Amino acid sequence: MNFEKSPLFKKLFVNYGVPMNRALGMKLKTCDDDATELFMKRKKKNTNYGGTIHGGAIMALAETAHGVSVLNRIGAFSNLMVSKNIELDFVKKAKSDLMVRFELGKSKGDWIVRQLNKNGKCEVELESVVTDKAGDIVAKLTANYHIRRSKRGNR
Repeated sequence: MNFEKSPLFKKLFVNYGVPMNRALGMKLKTCDDDATELFMKRKKKNTNYGGTIHGGAIMALAETAHGVSVLNRIGAFSNLMVSKNIELDFVKKAKSDLMVRFELGKSKGDWIVRQLNKNGKCEVELESVVTDKAGDIVAKLTANYHIRRSKRGNR
């Protein structure tokens, strides 16, 4: 079994291996070929002075779901993925714990793999929605990413 694909590795990497995720309190709930779900508990460290969850924390949650899903599909150690630009639309104040569910989809995942195999790099636009404890939409994120094969590993 490829250790990058093991559920335990994914949780340890996302929850503890990325200092920003740990600081904000992000937790990986699920990550498989179908969907990635991340959870973020509302806590003092990720709120603003008004008591709502900080917009930067909301953006980080949604953007992390994209990265986890794509790198799960293409390999975290053989590829690099960086944000080029991000648009975050706030819909409702975030006053409770948050959740993001992102589905890469087979066709988009296959397209990324084909582009990486053909060109060694690609750019892709991804969208996700952050919801609160009640299931209401808090924010919608659209982001463009640059992905390239790492010099450390090739597929």
